[in-house]
Amino acid sequence: MDIEEIKRKIREGRYEISKHAEVERRKEGLDIGDVKSSIYNGKIIEEYPDDPRNSSCLVFGFDQNGIPIHSVCAFLKSGKIRICTVYIPNEEEWIRYQTRKRKR
Repeated sequence: MDIEEIKRKIREGRYEISKHAEVERRKEGLDIGDVKSSIYNGKIIEEYPDDPRNSSCLVFGFDQNGIPIHSVCAFLKSGKIRICTVYIPNEEEWIRYQTRKRKR
């Protein structure tokens, strides 16, 4: 997984947003600019090479207002990036929004 490739494809408009991501984005009160901004300044914090939907990763970044956003991005065979889901991470589940807390 390469964050620079993800950023480049999104800048070039070579991405799609899943229906699920669209629902979650709206539920969180985020616009697509918020999501793209968080990816542009983001980093990959988890990789999912065996994801049955395609190789994917979890990107963490802040939008232009400092809101933390997680985006799951998948590499499609078409050469595009699919934004599979987006959400504002819950502080009770994440350490500094980047590391999952262990379940007790």
